[in-house]
Amino acid sequence: MKGSTARGSLYCKMLQSLAALAQPAFLYHSTSGVDANDTLYKGDPKYMPELQSTIVDVIELFVEHLQTLKSEPDSIATQAALAVVMFNTIINCFTLNSQTTLLAYNLATLAKEYAESPAANKSLRINIANSIKSLAKRSGKLEQELYKKLTEK
Repeated sequence: MKGSTARGSLYCKMLQSLAALAQPAFLYHSTSGVDANDTLYKGDPKYMPELQSTIVDVIELFVEHLQTLKSEPDSIATQAALAVVMFNTIINCFTLNSQTTLLAYNLATLAKEYAESPAANKSLRINIANSIKSLAKRSGKLEQELYKKLTEK
């Protein structure tokens, strides 16, 4: 669908699921004495690198989708809405590193720029503002730096 948020939202949901699979212990387990997947695969040296590779692939697909939307007229609202969702996914589901911090900054900047325009709806303005404010409560160095960069004028 042209101008739809469906594909971008799907990528965000995929990343949220992949982030859950990267946890040291899964949230669910069988009560019938069957080993859970975290027990079976956690010790496999290929598991985490393959999972990380898949996460990178999904992020790349999301960025490509945003780039595709740029060619569609009047798609800035869709891009901004997706940027907020992905920004929240990154800051809430992953440990920030230099690459994810840069991506989060770019996504928040895209959303903020649109949110400040007269065409933006109130919900988007509130969502991006609250997302950025949530960084202030984080103790990580990268989170604090990101918050500072996003709130300076």
